[in-house]
Amino acid sequence: MLLFFLWGCAGEAGLGGCDDLSEPVAVEDCRYQKAVALGDEREALQEAIDALSSEHSRDLLRLRLAVRDPVRLGWLCDEGLETTAVKSRCSRLLGRKHLRSEAGP
Repeated sequence: MLLFFLWGCAGEAGLGGCDDLSEPVAVEDCRYQKAVALGDEREALQEAIDALSSEHSRDLLRLRLAVRDPVRLGWLCDEGLETTAVKSRCSRLLGRKHLRSEAGP
């Protein structure tokens, strides 16, 4: 099963190819893995998120990425959120200053 998941996620630019998976959770996980692979490529990441047709999928991906790395990807919570639930969760994340700053020596 994992092999099929990885196969479905491979090969297309952006977040493409994930919609071909049959399970909704697998689709969202595939999108997340592809977005993580884009790393710090801000423009590519924003374009990939904006290309998703569902506002819930866009916001879920923004939130998951911001939670994963609030220092580098916290900007995803600062702009473009569309759903009330994610706005609230992102607001709580951004309110935790210790999560948004680099760890000291």
